[in-house]
Amino acid sequence: MEKAARVRAIVERYHERGNHRRSYPMIHRTYVYPVYPMSLRTMMHYLMIARGEADTSPEVEAEPARGLYPLFDAWDAERHPWDT
Repeated sequence: MEKAARVRAIVERYHERGNHRRSYPMIHRTYVYPVYPMSLRTMMHYLMIARGEADTSPEVEAEPARGLYPLFDAWDAERHPWDT
């Protein structure tokens, strides 16, 4: 459980949705594998374990999403592509 939490902390620090250089496989190769030698599948399993652990703990606050996607989500909600 502690190792899963450490791997999750590394991934949360570097992962950015939509950015290939900060994708799960790249983070695995660059940051996780040198410290904790494991496969990508094992890393994803650890993230699933850590996510379930974080959902049950009440003191952990949700971190806002990083990257540009919150900006694009607001833009997508306002646009109507077939209205002319």
